[in-house]
Amino acid sequence: MSRTFFRTQPYRASESGARRMHGYVEYASEESRGAQLTEERDTDLLTWKDERGEMADPHGWIEERQGEGYYHAFVLSPPPEANASEWTREEWDEWTRESLGNTYGTYVYTVHDDPEHPHVHGIGWSSDRYLAPQELQGVRERGDDVAESLHQRYEQTREESMTLSEQQEESP
Repeated sequence: MSRTFFRTQPYRASESGARRMHGYVEYASEESRGAQLTEERDTDLLTWKDERGEMADPHGWIEERQGEGYYHAFVLSPPPEANASEWTREEWDEWTRESLGNTYGTYVYTVHDDPEHPHVHGIGWSSDRYLAPQELQGVRERGDDVAESLHQRYEQTREESMTLSEQQEESP
């Protein structure tokens, strides 16, 4: 399976950094092609959640962290072979939280179910401006592992469904 994509951009948690993050939330929630496609398919995916998987107000989250440290705007994409466009919201939440692990102490995210490029937009907070290379590598590796697990679960469910259908066709 190919690698999970993870890109992050730090911004000081200042007033101007907070303005940028509010703009990022608006882009990820309404303005981007991914947000528009997701809204057409399943508006539940556009709900923002936090690191615990609970619904979150991203604007309030940004304001609470303004002052010290850094916001990290990030994009996280599963490998194409993962069939992420077939994932449920619960599977997206599992993949996101397990991929990020403890990379950020706290974060918020939303899902874009773009059939051509499913991905997550999010904002993490850190006292460090940059993530260490091993942290970036860890997110990618965990993302690959969890995506592979979800893909295997998907394939197993599909095979079980096909077997059940075949058995039903054979029954008189």
